[in-house]
Amino acid sequence: MKNSLNIAFVTPRISGIGGAEKYVCEKILWLKKNGFNCIVIAGNHTDSESPYLEKLRKEGVKYYNLSWINDPSFLLNKKSLEIKIKELNLIIKQNKIDLIETNQIVCGIYVYNLSVKYKIPVLLNVLSELGFGKKTNYIELLKRFNENGLYYNLGSNSNKYIEDETKEKLKNCKNIPIPISWNHNLKITDENFILSIARFDGGKEYLFSLIEDFRKIKLLNRKDIPKELIIVGDGPYRERIEKRVNEINKEFGEISIILKGFLTGIELEKLYSQCSLYIGMGTTLLTAAAYQKPCIIATIDKDNNYSSIGYFKKEEDGGYSFGQPLEKSKFESYDYYILKLYEDNKIKSSVILKSYNFILEDFSLESVMKKWQNEYSQVVKKFNFFENKYYIPRYKWDLYLKIYLKKYKIIKRLIEVIKNKG
Repeated sequence: MKNSLNIAFVTPRISGIGGAEKYVCEKILWLKKNGFNCIVIAGNHTDSESPYLEKLRKEGVKYYNLSWINDPSFLLNKKSLEIKIKELNLIIKQNKIDLIETNQIVCGIYVYNLSVKYKIPVLLNVLSELGFGKKTNYIELLKRFNENGLYYNLGSNSNKYIEDETKEKLKNCKNIPIPISWNHNLKITDENFILSIARFDGGKEYLFSLIEDFRKIKLLNRKDIPKELIIVGDGPYRERIEKRVNEINKEFGEISIILKGFLTGIELEKLYSQCSLYIGMGTTLLTAAAYQKPCIIATIDKDNNYSSIGYFKKEEDGGYSFGQPLEKSKFESYDYYILKLYEDNKIKSSVILKSYNFILEDFSLESVMKKWQNEYSQVVKKFNFFENKYYIPRYKWDLYLKIYLKKYKIIKRLIEVIKNKG
């Protein structure tokens, strides 16, 4: 096998902000620097002005837009599937791709079926537990990746959450954490604000709970608690969030909650280095820990309420959580953990030290990417091709929808005939 590989990354989007986008970008840049050739294939939510996309293009990484790559698959049939994977294969063939990595299960439908037809090595690297549940139509696909040793996750707790939700045992899952990089040249300060970064869409509804809990703290008029909450991000929930923020700011007669919109680069890095506390999940939380900030984990309890399980740090058993609950987690409100942190400096110092050391030990870019470098070579060398069987997700209401559409067309045609006769 050749020393360097040509790898295609298939992802839903490359937008201006987001942990997945940052992850894909940094991974590709490291691989490019270390002799690999990479391309990116993304869907129709990609921001053409994305700084991540700009970084990749500057380094000569090719970008392809396939608008359908993350489309809902409820009307997918064998004929439409064949057309789409043929289009995808043209890109793969043109760039002499040795391996495809996708980080999203819907994209995984096309990647998997492409592998079935054209015998291209592929792998699924799950970056978010959200979207997996008893009612999901993708459990069978996840099982196929797992059975072939091609299912990867960010950690054992994340995989445990998916197992609990899907009621499946995914014993072949390989856990490789997110690689984290940060600006080592910035001075670390403790300014008077709490920071949270998130895309304002599904899965990040914790922002609503956080805003209300911050209001509760403001009512206490505590001088030892940060006076401002700064939220970075944008998305479909912008109007709802903005409305509530304006109401709270008006209530207190001052700008206590600040919406910054999308920020990247040095502007965002400065906020990381200056905040007093970070609240969130995923890559942004890990990045904040790298800037030696105490971090409160935003999570979802079993009743789908957004609350927290506490501070990000390495557990005694070596496990960790940064987005979903550990098995024995205790859920509390954000104001509970904020107040507890500022009431005892020993807790704050301990959280900062443990989380920062955890980042250095387990999440450094170099150590994580060395693991991936080895995995890529092993997957290509020992790839077990899937059985020659397409995967097309089936929905219980799929048939009824098709019947409805067919009837609608018939009725529409009858109306047209009657009008013409009239």
